[in-house]
Amino acid sequence: MTQPTNILEILRTHAPFDAVPVAIVETVTRTFTEQRYDSGCVVLLRTSPLEDLLIVLDGKVDIRVGTGIVASLVPHEAFPLEVLQSKTAGQLAGCDYIANGDIRLLVIPAATIALLRSANAEFNDFCAHRSL
Repeated sequence: MTQPTNILEILRTHAPFDAVPVAIVETVTRTFTEQRYDSGCVVLLRTSPLEDLLIVLDGKVDIRVGTGIVASLVPHEAFPLEVLQSKTAGQLAGCDYIANGDIRLLVIPAATIALLRSANAEFNDFCAHRSL
């Protein structure tokens, strides 16, 4: 399942990272970590603190509302998007995120997102008004 990953290449193909200078995006490549979850594990609950932006590298993450799956995230999709708007704990729009199979995630700290927002007007505009 795990394959070598060029994080900079992944980020540069998706908004808002594609609109900012490479030097700024390289900040992310110095601050990210990776996390792995086994199938069925809870990645985030609706009451979880919003500390990081997560990007699916391998596998699939289900979005659960109540007892039903309403959508799934696949490689290169990001969540929770509330981090982009600098929201905090308890603001996950009533959904939980569950690993559907073994997954690997890129974890970008909220502090890095805040730094990118302050360093680049286009990145900030995207975060304030749109979604990934």
